[in-house]
Amino acid sequence: MMEFYMKKITLTILALLEAFSLSAFDLSGYKAASDEGNKQSLVANGSFEQESIRYPNDDGAYVKSMTKFGRNGGGGLRIICNENARKNITHLTIVPSPEPGKVYRLGCWVRKTGTPLPIICVESYTRIKPSKYKSGNYSFGPTTRREGNWIYYAGTFTVKEKDPSPYEYRVVLGAQCPGVNKGGEIFFDDLEIFEDRAYWYFEQSWPTHHRISPVQKMVRFSMYTIGSLLAKDAKPLLLLEIFNADKKKIAEKTLVPPVGHIVETSFGRLPKGKMILKASLLDTKNKVIGASCELPLLVADPPAASPSTYFVDEYGRTIVNGKPKLMIGVFSSYENESLTEIEKDLKEVSAAGFNWIHDFQFIWRHRPDADNLAYLDLLQKYGLAVAVGLYRLAGWEPDNDAVTAKLRHTVELFRNHPAVHSWYLQDEPPPSSVPRLTRNRRLINKWDPKHVCWVISVFPEDTYRFQPCTDVFGFDYYPFVQAGKTHYSEVPGDAIEASGMPYWNIPQSFNWGNYQPDPNLIKDLKRYNKWIEPSENQMLAHTLLHAGAGAKSFIFYSRNAMKKSPPDNRFHARWERLVKVVKTLRDMEPWLNSKYHAEKIRTSDAKGKTRVLLFTADNGAKKAVIIAFSERTCEPRFTLPESIKTLKSRYGKTAFANGKYMFKGDSLGCDILD
Repeated sequence: MMEFYMKKITLTILALLEAFSLSAFDLSGYKAASDEGNKQSLVANGSFEQESIRYPNDDGAYVKSMTKFGRNGGGGLRIICNENARKNITHLTIVPSPEPGKVYRLGCWVRKTGTPLPIICVESYTRIKPSKYKSGNYSFGPTTRREGNWIYYAGTFTVKEKDPSPYEYRVVLGAQCPGVNKGGEIFFDDLEIFEDRAYWYFEQSWPTHHRISPVQKMVRFSMYTIGSLLAKDAKPLLLLEIFNADKKKIAEKTLVPPVGHIVETSFGRLPKGKMILKASLLDTKNKVIGASCELPLLVADPPAASPSTYFVDEYGRTIVNGKPKLMIGVFSSYENESLTEIEKDLKEVSAAGFNWIHDFQFIWRHRPDADNLAYLDLLQKYGLAVAVGLYRLAGWEPDNDAVTAKLRHTVELFRNHPAVHSWYLQDEPPPSSVPRLTRNRRLINKWDPKHVCWVISVFPEDTYRFQPCTDVFGFDYYPFVQAGKTHYSEVPGDAIEASGMPYWNIPQSFNWGNYQPDPNLIKDLKRYNKWIEPSENQMLAHTLLHAGAGAKSFIFYSRNAMKKSPPDNRFHARWERLVKVVKTLRDMEPWLNSKYHAEKIRTSDAKGKTRVLLFTADNGAKKAVIIAFSERTCEPRFTLPESIKTLKSRYGKTAFANGKYMFKGDSLGCDILD
C-alpha cells in the first residue's frame, strides 16, 4: 500500500522513514511552541463607529454604519434583505491583505430580525478592473457566545501560498433571503480579523471507527499543518505513542513527517482493549513540541463478514458480506407516502441498476419503529440499502440525554438489518457543529462497529476540519448551472484524495432551475431553459472525474429533485438519461471498484482544461477516460504506455494517429477508451 500511494498520489509521502523504538523517546528538555498570534485587527472601523465610511452593496446602493445599529446602542452595520431579492451583501476590503501561509481568525457579532440568514465569508478578487472573483472561505459559523439577541460568529482561514497579492481580500457581510416577499434585517458589529496561532490536525483515516486489529499491517493517518508551527531550521519528527487504560505505554513509533498529508505505519502486535494514541510533532534540533493531540483507539478483531456488515477497506471500497461491492445510489426520500407507493418507487430504482438510496426523511418523519422496519424490509426485497439520515438526532435537536438515548435506540434497533447501509450524521455541517458530531460519531461507532458514519461537505479543501466527525468523507458539488456559468475552476476531489480518507461522491442529476426562489420560473419555459439539463455524457463525466480522485461509491442527487418539472414534465427523460449512466458505470465496475487508484496521464498541446485517467482492474486490464471541464473546446494530446494496445473511442471524441491520442470536447464531457 505504501508503494501504491507513493506512485499514485501527488501529495503523499515522498520519503517516510520509520524507526521502532524499544526504549521510550526522551522528551526531557523539550518545550511547547508558542501559540500566540498577532491581535492587531486587519479590519479598519470594525466597530463601525465611523459613520462617514460607505460600503458598496450588491443592489447598487451604499450601506453606512449607524450608531443605533450596534451593540449597546453603539455603531453597527445593517443589511436589509430586499423582499424581491435572493440576497443582499456588502463588501469590506481588508487592508493590509492577509499574508500567504498564515492563519487568520475572523470574529463578528450578529443580530437579526425576520427570517433571513447571516452571510459571513472572506473572498479574494483580482485588483485589475473589472475585478473578478478568485476564491473564498465560507466556514464561519455561530459559536456558543451570546449577549442578548447578539450571537458571536467566528472561524479561521488561510491564504494559499499560490494566492498572494495582487489579489484583494474582502469580508462579505450579507442577508440570505429564504424566498420572495420575505424580508428582514441582519445587524453586524465588532468585526475583527487578526493573525492567529498555527493549527495542527492529526486524525486516523483508516481503519474507520478509531479501531485497529491486534496485528494491523497498516494504519493510515491524515496530518495537516495550517500556518507555521516549527522554526524554518527545524528538524521535524512525528512521535506516535499508544497507552493502555492504565496509562502504560505499550508501543511507540517515530517517523519523518510526510511532504503530503498521508501517514502510513504499523505498530506490530498489540494487546486487545481500549487505548489512547498520542501524536506529537517535534522539532528535534530546537527541542520544541510543535503540537500534540490524543485520539481514542480500540484494538479488537474486525467485525465478522455478514449480509448486514457494510465496511470500508484500505482502498476505499465498500465491503458487503466480506466482498467488494460497487455502490451506486440515488437520493430518494419518502415523507408521507404509503408503503405501497414507496414499494412502487423502489422497484423502479432497483430496476435501474441502483443498489442504495439516501433517505433524508428516514428519521425525520415520526413513524413508528414497526413502520420503519417494514420500510427496511421493502428495501431488502429489491436489493437496496439505505443511508439512514440521523441528523435530526445527531446535530439538530437539543443536545441532551433524552436525544442521545433516542439516538442509541435508533442505532441499536436497525443496526442488524441487511438494508442499513450507513449512518448519515449531517448535510453540509458548519465547523461549529464538528465537536457535537464528533462525539456522536464516536458513540455510534461504539454502538455499531459494522457500519460507517459519514457527512457531506461542499468544501473538499476543509477535509481536515470535518475528519474527526466522519468515517467517510462525502462531497457534493453541482457544476451544471447555466451556459457560461459551470463551476469547474479546478478538479474537485483532489484535496480529498490527498487526505487518504475513504471518499463517496454525490454527482449532479438535477436542474438548478428547480431550486431558484422565484416560484414562477418553473412555469416560464423561456427563462427555465436557460438552466442546464445535465446530459448523459455530462453526468458520466462528472462521476468519472471523481472516480479518478479516489471516489469508490456514488449516489446521485436527486430523484426527488428530478421530479420537479416544468409543464412539459421532463422527469421521464431525465430518468432515462441517468439509467444509461448507471449502465455504463456498471459496465466499468471492474475498473471503478478495483484496489488501484486511477493513474493521471500527462497531456501535451492541451487547449482548455482536461484530465486523462488510466484505470486498472484487479486483473491488470486497462481502460482510459478523458474528461473535459471547460467552457471552451478542449483538445489534449497524450500517449499511453507502450504495453497497452491501441484503445477504441466509445463516443467518437478521441482519434489515434502518429502514436498519439487526440481528444476534442468541452463543457464537462468525456470519452472512454476501451
